[in-house]
Formats: sequence, C-alpha cells, structure tokens
Amino acid sequence: TPKNRAVYKIALNLKSNYTLCLASNINILHFEYLKKNFSVFDAFHKIFLSYELHLRKPSILLYRKILDHLSLKPQEVFYTDDRKELIEVANDLGFKGFVFSNIDKLKDDLLKVGIKLDLKKEV
Repeated sequence: TPKNRAVYKIALNLKSNYTLCLASNINILHFEYLKKNFSVFDAFHKIFLSYELHLRKPSILLYRKILDHLSLKPQEVFYTDDRKELIEVANDLGFKGFVFSNIDKLKDDLLKVGIKLDLKKEV
C-alpha cells in the first residue's frame, strides 16, 4: 500500500544514522512468505520475532530481552506500533513510544524526540 511504502522509505532514510529493529508477533509461515515476496526486511538491522524468542508483545520480558541484546537503555529507544496497549507497556518501561496512525504523525513523533529525517535524501 502507499502507506507501507512511505513507512519503508522512512525506515531506509533512518537506517544509515540509527539502528533499526523490528519486533513482530508474526508466525514463521507468514514471516517466510513475506521475506520471500517483499523486500521490507532489508530496512532493519535486526529482527526480533516472537516465535524465535518464545515471547509475544506486549510482554515486558520481550522488550527487556531486546534492550539487553542491543545493550540499550529504554530511554534511548524510539518505538512505534499500531496498537495502544503495546506502546503503553513500552512507555511504562521507559521507551519513547508512539502509536502509529499515519505518516505525518510518525514524522512528527520522530521530530518530538529529536530524530530528523533527511527528506531530500533518495533511498
């Protein structure tokens, strides 16, 4: 969809300056299908999959495991997801979490935490 392509473009834009990770509750069959048919996963440095970690969002243990793996403090993380309850758990842990609803809001949320996009940069 156009919205998915816009998010993908933003992720590619940020990838050279930030470590981008994906945390997903996707199952192995869907992941393998998407990986084979779409190039979306190349936008991420690391992918955390619930079926591999044996944890699902919004488990606080999943978020802590990701922090440990990346050697990050919660306040160093910008996190967006389309479900409010996932953001609430991450924010309770100390993440800078925002509910994703559209591209303009995502850009605003990134700017709120000091993440600037190079919108002229081609990806």
